[in-house]
Amino acid sequence: MTLYTMSTIAQLLVLFERLGDVFKMEEYKKVRKEDCAPTECGVTAKDAAFSWGYRVKDDQSAKKNFQVELETVDTPTLQNVNFDLRHNSLLMVAGKIGSGKTTLLYSIMEENRRMKGSLDIRGRIAYVEQEPFIFSSTVEENITFGLEYCEERF
Repeated sequence: MTLYTMSTIAQLLVLFERLGDVFKMEEYKKVRKEDCAPTECGVTAKDAAFSWGYRVKDDQSAKKNFQVELETVDTPTLQNVNFDLRHNSLLMVAGKIGSGKTTLLYSIMEENRRMKGSLDIRGRIAYVEQEPFIFSSTVEENITFGLEYCEERF
């Protein structure tokens, strides 16, 4: 066997070990009522607390083998979450970087662990992530995207 083949086999073994770690992770149970009348659809959280469940262990910088070690997190990332979002209503979430906006959105999508309280989802939900960008141009051209400026519209 050549050195290249040995390297490839070693990389595959690391890949399989990482996949094994992912498959061993706790699976979160999702309970949703997707078929509902529009007046019954919505998302309600009552005294809910959410956690990502895992985090990267501290002091990973000295590792040379690129293997990331995880540890279980038992403390909530968000707690005392209460809201009632009904069909055709709007909920706006604003805050500083690191204040929990993304954690809240992922919690609504049931992508992280609910530690206490309740999260009731009736109907279907969707999430479209925003990728912000700014053209190297004027502020007006970044707002109009090449369209003619119309004061009432913009």
